[in-house]
Amino acid sequence: MNRGSVRFQEGCEQESERRHFLVDSPPSGVRVCAPFNIHPPEIIVIIPVGASLWIGWNTCIETVRQPVFYLLTAVMGLVILTSPAITLFVMRDSTPLIVEMGIGTVTLSGLILTILISWRVVTEEIEKKTALTILSKPISRESFLIGKFLGVLTTVHVSAGLLLSLLIFTVWFQGGEANRSTAGFWSMWSSYGHVILSGGALACLQLMVLVAASVAVASYFGLVVNACIMAAFFSAGHLSGYLVSGIGTGWLRSVVSWAFLLIPDLEVFNIGWAATQSRSASFQYVGFAASYAVVYSLVFLLTAMCLFRRRELM
Repeated sequence: MNRGSVRFQEGCEQESERRHFLVDSPPSGVRVCAPFNIHPPEIIVIIPVGASLWIGWNTCIETVRQPVFYLLTAVMGLVILTSPAITLFVMRDSTPLIVEMGIGTVTLSGLILTILISWRVVTEEIEKKTALTILSKPISRESFLIGKFLGVLTTVHVSAGLLLSLLIFTVWFQGGEANRSTAGFWSMWSSYGHVILSGGALACLQLMVLVAASVAVASYFGLVVNACIMAAFFSAGHLSGYLVSGIGTGWLRSVVSWAFLLIPDLEVFNIGWAATQSRSASFQYVGFAASYAVVYSLVFLLTAMCLFRRRELM
């Protein structure tokens, strides 16, 4: 073989290696699809924040279209609409009790919806390898989890908003014929509007913590385990104060108190004590509850990211 042929063959090998590097090792954040001769519109650049918002939006659209969303919202809405019949035999004004029952129904509905949706959009996608299709793009596992969290949270809050609207209608309509007017509505709103709004805000903050915990659990476990863990988490969160106070004094109470710091005190978001007296939570208290919810939600999400990064998806 002459010298010219050797140089030509070496040049072809170098060109092949150059193309192989460009196709298989694209720059960070850029997806280049083979074959090599592609057009500029086929280069997709996705930043982490945009990827999370994109996943969250698609998750929300997907879950809102599910029959379980409409069925559960309709059933809980019917419970709120019929709540005045349950309070007929109360010897005092039943409106505060209706408000308390309505806000509790919103929280319970959100908990059930959170478990079902997080299983649907996280666990099932991992088991059916759908998550691999998403993660094959330049999208990190952290962006995947944050997007799922945002999508589930938006769906749960949409359901909560619909139920709170039904609660407002129920409180207004149960006032009798004399109050079923525009003036009667504003009279009802001046008396109970602030209670419903503050209670609804606290319920949505509690749901944010529950969604973060459920998404973290769903990234590793199935529906049954997720439901059991979240039921225990919800119960312990609301009963932690009573359990600690019942221990007494001494080192055992200190140990139990420190252990319960791992579980948020969900009674922070409970407005039942104030709703029964037609009192609302102050803006300062709602702000404190919002900070409390954000901190615990971040802790759960960061823990889920650390664990999910090490999970084998194949």
